[in-house]
Amino acid sequence: MAGKAGALLERGATAVHRLISRQVPSHVAFNYCLALPRFCTGNRRLPRRPVHPRATLNDIIFHRMIRDEWSPLQQSCVDKEHAKAFAQARAPGVKVARTVAIFHLQESTGMGEVAAWLAPYLGRKLVVKPTHSYGSILYLDEMLETRRLAQFVRYAKRNFFHAARETQYRHLKHKLIVEENLAPDQRINDYKFSCSDGRVLHGRMDVGRFTPDHRRALFTVPDFTIIPVRCGGLDFPDRIVEPPHLAEMIEISAQLSRGFDFVRIDLYDTPNGVYFGEFTFTPSAGGCSYSDEGIAIEMARRLRAASAEQFPQKGIEALAPGIGGHEPAVTALEKSALA
Repeated sequence: MAGKAGALLERGATAVHRLISRQVPSHVAFNYCLALPRFCTGNRRLPRRPVHPRATLNDIIFHRMIRDEWSPLQQSCVDKEHAKAFAQARAPGVKVARTVAIFHLQESTGMGEVAAWLAPYLGRKLVVKPTHSYGSILYLDEMLETRRLAQFVRYAKRNFFHAARETQYRHLKHKLIVEENLAPDQRINDYKFSCSDGRVLHGRMDVGRFTPDHRRALFTVPDFTIIPVRCGGLDFPDRIVEPPHLAEMIEISAQLSRGFDFVRIDLYDTPNGVYFGEFTFTPSAGGCSYSDEGIAIEMARRLRAASAEQFPQKGIEALAPGIGGHEPAVTALEKSALA
């Protein structure tokens, strides 16, 4: 009974937060206040300034995301449709899931319209997900229940900025993308590499994502030594084996991160090679918990050191969106991700 009451209370608080967030404009002070609940839940404290000696990676992420100073290229790379094209152009060795179809969502779009659009793809080894957010996916070779589809459409029509004030999502077009399913049995491992302008700082391995048995481990690069910290409250995988294409994934991450002061490159290691997942500029909105804060502090220290070395005129200010990176000129394709 207590568990159900707690869940209802949490859902109610989330709904109230979303309602308030939709009414409040983007400003660093408002964004700070509305991003605070998730940060405090994950870190059990208030944010520290990025220059604080005990600042963690989460503190740097938090202050980046509330400042709404992203370049058009950074915002474009958050869009899952355009990010794939950019990734292949920058790192020709990486593969991408084949895009099958794109659907542009409007405020008036109903579940019936989405169901009719998806009808030709049902029963095939494909997935559908929003291009402008994360955490929601439908497997089209499974039974598509009406209730689940209605929830998915409601989620996809939201402006993801309102969830945690991750400002890079604020102006993105709302679209659905149907693409090939890289993991028909849903057991593909995710590998995520935190980087600073071509330097890979550390990696993360997610096993069984989108399943009840989701587990996670952080590791060093290039030697794949497991970092002794639990991340996001998840247990370590029962079996941890160095991925077959680790060296290739590290090289691809270095290529894709060049010009970005901080970005996490998400990849998949499959029998058919390395596939691109996405660019992530504010992982977990700074709310990912660490069982040992000392390790998270060391992560921030290494990022600050990399920033100071690569952007000596800016130092820690290079970690502000759009300031430190030497991003290439924005093309029409990249700009088209924006509303």
